[in-house]
Amino acid sequence: VLVSALCLDKAICRERADRFSLPGAKWIAPPLGLSPEGAMEMAEAALGYPMFIKPRSLGSSIGARGISCREDFYSAYTEASDGLKRRVIIEEHVDIDSELEISVIRHKGKYIFTKVGKIKNEFGFYSYGDKYSPTSPTTVDPKPCIPRDIEEKILGYARAIVSSLEIRSLARVDFFLDKSGKIYFNEINTMPGFTASSLFPNLFFEMGIDACELLQMLIEEALS
Repeated sequence: VLVSALCLDKAICRERADRFSLPGAKWIAPPLGLSPEGAMEMAEAALGYPMFIKPRSLGSSIGARGISCREDFYSAYTEASDGLKRRVIIEEHVDIDSELEISVIRHKGKYIFTKVGKIKNEFGFYSYGDKYSPTSPTTVDPKPCIPRDIEEKILGYARAIVSSLEIRSLARVDFFLDKSGKIYFNEINTMPGFTASSLFPNLFFEMGIDACELLQMLIEEALS
């Protein structure tokens, strides 16, 4: 429960990732209740435009928006913070080419990592609608052609953060790949999607572990 809470808070998770030198976008976390004017001044000084703002402890891209100029900041910050009642994280803009994700479970005292899967969105930002709409322009690929050096780096980063946090049971570790080929750590999801189209089970399926076997392994881990 503690580890899931730490991972759910994007700022605390990023602090841990920074401590282990995982590459990531520059970010700030304004204090709870800071006015839009104060947050704008803080973000402009640390990041500059364009930037990206999202709630610290929500998922599925809810409340997340890109900001290209000062005129967009007030409404985006107010929405993400739910009228200053919710903590937010603000990041520098990353020119995203794709999202790369790796799944992991812990079973019989050992971590089992999958290969890297890929989410490609022609608009760059993987929005709530893109994730759940049947007409989404996004493609999800559990067996993409990824350069070996990039896959090895992502596996190394995932191993470092998962073992340092002592994650149990299951998780999905998410990264961005920008258009120059640079990797950015994004976040960890300790209760990832488990639908027919979700990358988490499909990455294990590519390893020869189907959904029934995966569930059995998770149940055994929970009871151990």
